[in-house]
Amino acid sequence: MYAATTSGLFYLDYKDNIIPFFSPVEKVFSPWTLCSVKFPGIKDRKLLVGTQKGLFEITNNNNAIPLEPVINKIKSRPTGFVYYNIYKISPSKRDSSLLYIGAEELTALSYKNGSWKEEFVIPHHRLNNNDVRSIVEDKYNNLWLATNLQGIIKIDFKGKDTIFHYYTKKDGLPDDYTNFIYWFNNELIFATTKGILRFNYESEKFYPETSWGKNFYDGSKGVFRISQDYTGKYWLSLSDNPDTTKEDVAPRKLWVESINTDENGNLSSDSISFTLLPNLKIEAIYNDTNGITWFGGSKGIYSYNTKIQKNYIQKFYTLIRKVVIGSDSVLFFGTNFNKDSSGQNLISLLQPDELKPELSFRNNNITIHFSCPYFENEEAIVFSYLLEGYEENWSKWNKEHYKDFTNLNEGDYVFKVRAKNIYGIVSETASYAFTILSPWYRTVWAYIAYVILSIVLIVAIVKIYTRRLELEKIRLEKIVKERTAEVVRQKDEIEKKNVTLEQQKQEIESKNVVLEQQKEEITIQRDHIAEINREMTDSIHYAERIQKAILPHDTFAQEILSEYFILFKPKDIVSGDFYWIGKIHQYILATAVDCTGHGVPGAFMSMLGIAFLNEVVKDKDITEAGQVLDNMRIHIIKSLQQTGREGEQKDGMDMSFSAIDINTNKVQWAGANNSLYLIRKKKTDNDILAVHTNKNNIEYKPDLSTEKYNLFEVNPDSMPIAIYLKMNNFTNNIIQLEDGDSLYMFTDGFADQFGGPKGKKFKYKTFKLLLLDNQDPPMIEQKSIYHDTIEAWKSYIDPVTGKIFEQIDDICIIGIRWRI
Repeated sequence: MYAATTSGLFYLDYKDNIIPFFSPVEKVFSPWTLCSVKFPGIKDRKLLVGTQKGLFEITNNNNAIPLEPVINKIKSRPTGFVYYNIYKISPSKRDSSLLYIGAEELTALSYKNGSWKEEFVIPHHRLNNNDVRSIVEDKYNNLWLATNLQGIIKIDFKGKDTIFHYYTKKDGLPDDYTNFIYWFNNELIFATTKGILRFNYESEKFYPETSWGKNFYDGSKGVFRISQDYTGKYWLSLSDNPDTTKEDVAPRKLWVESINTDENGNLSSDSISFTLLPNLKIEAIYNDTNGITWFGGSKGIYSYNTKIQKNYIQKFYTLIRKVVIGSDSVLFFGTNFNKDSSGQNLISLLQPDELKPELSFRNNNITIHFSCPYFENEEAIVFSYLLEGYEENWSKWNKEHYKDFTNLNEGDYVFKVRAKNIYGIVSETASYAFTILSPWYRTVWAYIAYVILSIVLIVAIVKIYTRRLELEKIRLEKIVKERTAEVVRQKDEIEKKNVTLEQQKQEIESKNVVLEQQKEEITIQRDHIAEINREMTDSIHYAERIQKAILPHDTFAQEILSEYFILFKPKDIVSGDFYWIGKIHQYILATAVDCTGHGVPGAFMSMLGIAFLNEVVKDKDITEAGQVLDNMRIHIIKSLQQTGREGEQKDGMDMSFSAIDINTNKVQWAGANNSLYLIRKKKTDNDILAVHTNKNNIEYKPDLSTEKYNLFEVNPDSMPIAIYLKMNNFTNNIIQLEDGDSLYMFTDGFADQFGGPKGKKFKYKTFKLLLLDNQDPPMIEQKSIYHDTIEAWKSYIDPVTGKIFEQIDDICIIGIRWRI
């Protein structure tokens, strides 16, 4: 007999033909599988072993001959040795010269005329990149393979075609791993983690095999290995499938069962005979011709002699060995006896009535020792006990040989104990009866005394309580007299106060008449103020309609701009911010303007600004951005009669103005205190923005960047559209646009808005990051994003007012994406 282990291959030998021991076969490392095969044309069988380092033949003198040099006259493969990690060797049923080798690939070898030949190889990828662990041919000449992780494969050889069928959990397998294929009654069966299955060739599905009994197909058992001996008996390596969703689940059980079939075809199973095996997975089962069945597992090899029959259910007893009361007083030393007719004591397993002790209440702490004279694996014996009169259920099985009971109440008790051996057989029950007497204070005479004392006590309490009531009555009569005199005195005082209150009432009624007159006057004034406010509000709403009417319409903007958005959010009904869009010749003009103030004053300034823009651009035909701002400043100073004297109102505008030449794709831009943001796709880490001005050329580095985009800030002139200390001409900046560039012109309302969890300003850096992070969406979607962002920023609670933050200024943003 040979045993394949992780330490090598061993064969069973007998020292001096008596003592069995295992000797190693040299040069065999990590064997996986053994196969004894008889090829046609040769007398003896060949013993082949698949290992981590290929295929070997074991000779009669236990030498290992590697078959790689012999077989590998066939071309070698890039992986080196041809048959590394051979997990299964299986002879063909239809061709006695054919041998299947299961490894990371499947190989078919034939042995004819003393030489090997490779018939075919199925590569690793056709096996779903899995190893072959089981190989069986069915009666239709299909080849079935069980893989380690990806279920089962059926290979159908039809002429020159080879058809692969892959079966997994969706086809009825409980799991895609730990599946093995066996031949049973001229049919295939499949051992799985949920029992034994068969295969339906019509539906191409697996279904439970019912002929082995319900517990082999209801999912309660996992079947790992199946072997059949020369008598037809089946041997199985099994495991249970505990419900892990429940609490206190026992550890997984692993065991062996043998199944025999009688002459009527009925199955009977035996697992008790293999109880001595440890709780581990049996990896291999081998039945030799001498009636010995061998089991191989991770902790060694075990043998079972089928010729030795043993009675596992023979009767055995549990004995009570000693009963102790208190800490050291022995009440019973383990021997019961009965007297025979001659008066002699005879040992008995049963406790006679005369040996049932009555214990005083002070001896209500008792310890009972017990044992079981069953000497096969006595360390595995467990006990369960029950004290009738004290508890209703038997205890859990445990290995304790004694039980303590403390502070037992008076009453009759019977202690019962039983044992269970390693085979699960329960012994005869041993019992010991005893009685604990009541303490003196719970006897009948004590209860009579308690009744008499209670009656005397009740009579005494009644007499004492009656006397107390009489004294209380006298005290209360005295108090009533005193309280009556006090009430009369208080009545006189109340009547005097009522006269005073009546006088005060008349005075209050007189004052109420005056207050009612004043209330009517206040109501008239309130209604008058409300009417004035309504007229003012109506006027402002009318001004709003006028302001909206003079602002550019969306239809006009859509005609001249393909991708853009305008976010316009006045603080009040009318706005001091405004936007303007126009087209002159080949130029598309756009500006975002912030006038001094907001509300009605700001609205007047915005209407002046729109009128001046129309005059400068349309009437004077000025399209250069710097000149537009210069002319706007002249109109503002002249219209508002600004002289620069101290104390004079400094009304004016901050402005960002762009003129895009659609022929050259260049933009002219000028700014009064407000910047221009240009966002361009990143090309390198050293991108710059070239800007030509009427003074010099400037190269701007990115102000902020992401992985895809750069944001360039083009600086404005630090002076407003109004009279100012510095009155230089505004700079005309010229930029060559690229396809996909985004231009943003804006006022300061968005960045200066208070809000957020800390009540801070939104700030320009956060505004820049917001623009950079939202470059991929279309412009119309960007508008919604920026609108929702500022509304969410304002939605926090202002710690000063206790309300959500109000908008503090008008907001205007123009975004244009230029397409070439």
